[in-house]
Amino acid sequence: MNIRKATKSDFPHIENIYNQTKLDELQFEDKNFQLLPIKQDNKRLTGLLESDIYVYENDSYDSKKIYGFGAIYHSKENKESEIRVLQVHPFYRGKGIGTQLLEFLLNHPNSFENIALHVVHTNHPAKSLYNKFGFKIVETFLTDYNQQDVYADKMARY
Repeated sequence: MNIRKATKSDFPHIENIYNQTKLDELQFEDKNFQLLPIKQDNKRLTGLLESDIYVYENDSYDSKKIYGFGAIYHSKENKESEIRVLQVHPFYRGKGIGTQLLEFLLNHPNSFENIALHVVHTNHPAKSLYNKFGFKIVETFLTDYNQQDVYADKMARY
């Protein structure tokens, strides 16, 4: 297993994982959401592409397979790093991959002491993981996904 900086050739795999997992974070909502593929979601695509993206891969002798990815953005303006994406392919969940990616992003050499992320308010499994790493909810706000309102929490670790 290996975590490395994503390359341009990784984007189809990143796109596939994103599109397969995006709605999972909304599964605890009281309404149904329709997937907005990453290539059509200008807000999230822009945020992803301006970030440092890392992939978690299994580099066996016969093939390289990406199991998940994470993206972190470093804002020099407000001296805060933001984890913008942390997703693991559904087939590989429960194996510690998300935890390893999160640890990697938190220890990123360019990270500021203040690190934040945003998570859907009802996504308790993800929030539980972030709590284990010292993240606390600092704000709850209304946002949207594919033109439907959804509450999100800003979690931070200072």
